[in-house]
Amino acid sequence: MDKICVSIFANDFDFCIEIVKKYEFVELRLDERKLSNTQISEIIKAGKSIITTCRRGYISDEERFDTLHAAVNLGTEYIDIEHDFEPAYKNKLVDSAKANECRIINSYHNFDVTPEYQELAQIAKSLENDCDIIKIACKVNSRDDLINLLPLYKEFELGKLISLGIGNLGKISRVAALILGAPFTYASSDKGIETSEGQLDYITLKQIYERIK
Repeated sequence: MDKICVSIFANDFDFCIEIVKKYEFVELRLDERKLSNTQISEIIKAGKSIITTCRRGYISDEERFDTLHAAVNLGTEYIDIEHDFEPAYKNKLVDSAKANECRIINSYHNFDVTPEYQELAQIAKSLENDCDIIKIACKVNSRDDLINLLPLYKEFELGKLISLGIGNLGKISRVAALILGAPFTYASSDKGIETSEGQLDYITLKQIYERIK
């Protein structure tokens, strides 16, 4: 499996089909829930390896639950469950994912700051149960923030953690991820259509990895 996951906002059906056929590993951001279950099913079936994500802020927790639960039943390989998801919904998603052999990413995002190392380590360890992968993503406002983000990898076994910086100063963390032990990292399908600030496009990230092998 490709270790670069292409992340897209899944708002346009034809674009999603194009991307999942072009790339081996894709994250579908269904934040705005503009696709029907039938369309989501077709996208998942057309793809090879799919992460289904539905971030907070656009629709209710109930709608987010319904979206992720449907994706599990439709055959997505991964679902991303945010740390502050309503516990009752989260527990149901975990049970459903396990029953359907769907892998779970427990994620924590902080779009304002990067907490101090000890706090980050505690947050990451609190997410360790009932998941296959822990994802930590925080806004990097200074280079010192990277000193808190990148050493997190030593707290976990190889392939358990993805620790990424949000913003231009966090770009290096997206390159360093695979070197430090992340199972994969994220990229945009092209320049200008990033799903996260500081995200590199697939071609650029692929070229960097090929040069440092």
